[in-house]
Amino acid sequence: MADPPAALRPYVRRYAGWYEHMATPRCRREPPSDEAPLVINFGTPIRLHHLVQTHRYDDLDSFIAGAYDTCQLVGSAGPSCATCSAVPSKT
Repeated sequence: MADPPAALRPYVRRYAGWYEHMATPRCRREPPSDEAPLVINFGTPIRLHHLVQTHRYDDLDSFIAGAYDTCQLVGSAGPSCATCSAVPSKT
């Protein structure tokens, strides 16, 4: 995690980056949030499940997600993934 440069602080709350490596794909539940993350993917696609029909999903490379008032199912479509996200703040 890192704080954004001073010029971006009115628009960006924080930066975060991570690397995952696993034997099988995983699906996790992301809690509701007022944040809208920009996800830049450097690995295998990230699986974003549809909110109502959770058996449906899209495998995405890089994307921006909106704020949600319900949990979101997010997973990996492969064994490894590296991403970096910047999260805009409310303006």
